[in-house]
Amino acid sequence: MLVTVVEDQAKRVAAEAGEPASQLPRRGELESGPGQGAGRHRRLNATLPSYETVKRFTILDRDFSIESGELTPSLKVRRKAATQEFKAQIDAMYDGESHH
Repeated sequence: MLVTVVEDQAKRVAAEAGEPASQLPRRGELESGPGQGAGRHRRLNATLPSYETVKRFTILDRDFSIESGELTPSLKVRRKAATQEFKAQIDAMYDGESHH
């Protein structure tokens, strides 16, 4: 899963949860393993059926945009364009894993 962060909203959510802003995941960090985002990741997965759980994710260093082609004018994700643009990040999430 590719994730973008709206930093102002993330800071507000952290403040409401009593977490310091310094604990927010940084753009570009892989947060699916141990680390700052692992607790949030586990809490989210606990609310989902097993087939919907997030296995891996990467926080991107920029938002999707219409100008870069990842979003349509109605703000829907163009999956093919996003997959091509962020291929390196997607591949990095699965490096070293055998594919069936």
